[in-house]
Amino acid sequence: MLLTYRRTAGSTHLPSCQHHPYMTRILSHNPLSIYIEDFLTTEERLHLQNLAVPLFQASTVGNFDTKGTQSGVKSSFRNSSSAKLHEHEEDPVITCIKQRAAAFQGYMSPDNVEPLVVVRYQPGQFYDYHNDWFPVPARFDGHYYNRVSSFFVYLDDNCEGGATHFPMFPKVGWEEGDSRQTWCDHIECDPTIKGVAVKSKAGNAVFWINLNGDTQGDNRAIHSGLPVKNGTKYGLNIFSLSMVPYIPES
Repeated sequence: MLLTYRRTAGSTHLPSCQHHPYMTRILSHNPLSIYIEDFLTTEERLHLQNLAVPLFQASTVGNFDTKGTQSGVKSSFRNSSSAKLHEHEEDPVITCIKQRAAAFQGYMSPDNVEPLVVVRYQPGQFYDYHNDWFPVPARFDGHYYNRVSSFFVYLDDNCEGGATHFPMFPKVGWEEGDSRQTWCDHIECDPTIKGVAVKSKAGNAVFWINLNGDTQGDNRAIHSGLPVKNGTKYGLNIFSLSMVPYIPES
């Protein structure tokens, strides 16, 4: 199904985003994680990759001071490339994807969804084990926020390796019955792998909750982008923010 993105000329209103069907399956109950099939269309995936090509730079990791001020620094445990799509926030495709991500979480405002980031992993590149939540809440407009949730969307599957590994997630029940083939299409069904390792499948996504009790970071959400062996992996980070109580150190 082709989606329509309509914006009246000169209008600041959101585009009309046609409903996009997708399939969800619970990957983990606690912590909550959901696997989503067909979260993005082929047209959306290609559009995002085209926007990202001229914007790729060496990926950084967040560094926070005690007042919640964030800066990006290069690190040896992340050697991929990232394209921050801040300058395309008014793009109607991006606006609709952000609306979809917000609606997936209930009645969240799309304003709580951070600007989208496309990431690229070439052979040998990886992102070592990390959490997406901030160790110190980030300060925006006089309030403090943390990343309540994450989506990682696979923009293509032209690579070998590069699974997203959640070592603290409970094992998915793929060992027995009809569910084996279904899950093994999407995760690495290797009994030697601790937790869950999600394969790259174009258009599909994995969603998870980062905070425990809406305020504290949940260490069970730790994950890694495993090294790509062959080909190139493209993904999309969608992070959602939630206001949290925080008193900075003086």
